[in-house]
Amino acid sequence: MTIQHLIDTSCLDRLDTELLIAHVLGQTRSFVIAHPEAVIDEPQSSMLALLIKRRENGEPLSLITGTKEFFGREFLVTRDTLIPRPATEAIVEKVLQFLRNEEVKTEEVDSGISAYVCRYHNVPVQAVLDVGTGSGCIALTLALEGVRLPIIGVDTSHAAIKVAEKNRAKFIVPNVQLTQEDGANVVRNFHRPFLLVSNPPYIPTGTILEKTVHDFEPHRALFAGKDGLDVITPLLMAARHNPNCCGVIMELKTEQIGKLPE
Repeated sequence: MTIQHLIDTSCLDRLDTELLIAHVLGQTRSFVIAHPEAVIDEPQSSMLALLIKRRENGEPLSLITGTKEFFGREFLVTRDTLIPRPATEAIVEKVLQFLRNEEVKTEEVDSGISAYVCRYHNVPVQAVLDVGTGSGCIALTLALEGVRLPIIGVDTSHAAIKVAEKNRAKFIVPNVQLTQEDGANVVRNFHRPFLLVSNPPYIPTGTILEKTVHDFEPHRALFAGKDGLDVITPLLMAARHNPNCCGVIMELKTEQIGKLPE
């Protein structure tokens, strides 16, 4: 069976089909597009049929292939981590600007989602705390983009930390430390000048989400109480009461900015 025949007969859209074929073949999508006449053997066809069925059932493509591009790099992801999204890439950009002492402002980075920025002190940052690190995409990307400071990725989930450790091993970044701890507690007790960065759970509990999100991504990393502030509030309180915190850059819902603790 040829690649072209599989594409023509697939019930999925062309992009998803091409990416799944590439995954089964261990090739790039460019290879799939350039070689429509290539023959796929029976075991590969059977595997592809199973993956197509998973996609039909709403499973995100990233969880089927086990990878998601973030800042131009392929990160490993599982059901234990959020799938990185473009809004979070904007968080990374703002952290890089903050560390270069450029002017950084709170702004909406996606529909209804903002990057909240607050600078507390102008002393030189000596470390970056990434709370709710998940797959480690923020912490590791900062290191890969040239941040040489110690970067500590914190998550309460042991399973998420294991995924982040695999990504750290993949990209070989020695200045990233990963730890399973309560984020607010780490922030409260950190003793060097630091920048707090976080993509915390911020969706109000009970919010109806798309099936691809609700059924396949970890609820502990999505939902945070009635107003979606159950994690954000203690995290910000810990940051504001620690004189070593130089500032905060956080992803949240735009409507939550006016409800943040003073």
